[in-house]
Amino acid sequence: MTQKGDLKIILLGESKVGKTTLMIRIIKNEFDNPKTTIGASYMEKTYEGLDGKNYLFNIWDTAGQEKFDSLSTFYTRDAGCALILYDITDRKSFLELERFFKKLEFADEKVFAILIGTKFDLVAENEELREVSIQEGSEKAKLMNSDFFEISSKTTYNIDKLFERIGSKYLRIYRSGGKKAKGKKGKQRHSVFVTNLSDDEENIEKDKKCCK
Repeated sequence: MTQKGDLKIILLGESKVGKTTLMIRIIKNEFDNPKTTIGASYMEKTYEGLDGKNYLFNIWDTAGQEKFDSLSTFYTRDAGCALILYDITDRKSFLELERFFKKLEFADEKVFAILIGTKFDLVAENEELREVSIQEGSEKAKLMNSDFFEISSKTTYNIDKLFERIGSKYLRIYRSGGKKAKGKKGKQRHSVFVTNLSDDEENIEKDKKCCK
């Protein structure tokens, strides 16, 4: 299923790293701990860029369980931005990152990735809970040629900076031919369109060639 928009953003990462929580924070500026995503879900956000124009960003949240790998690969097709998440208090989620970076071969040829360490609020309260250091996250991002943020969807730590980076990279890569756009500071608004796409497994059977 393809929705019209200027930029398709895909959220990838192990189950329970906070992908859906991040999407809800970006779209609605709310904090919620929803149930585990089955399949994929989709929301829209309008971004007012540094060039003063409005752009529609389609944000896709995918299931992180390995049994849904073919589905998340399907939804990665044509993505222009990939947010790849791990939980900084769960080392296993960090060790699984390679599985999700590999999916970018199915994305748009200009796709840019941002590596995100989630649940910073937990280590801010108790550093002993940290299982992945900032240095490890930064080094992994460099290895994968991606930007890097540690965030908290609960306290909003680095959320605005993350979205500003998404917007500025989109304008530079897709709209400005490599040149930074000039103008007023970007603003964010959200739309009300939300749908659950967990029943789209039939699309995979029709187009398995995309996942080989």
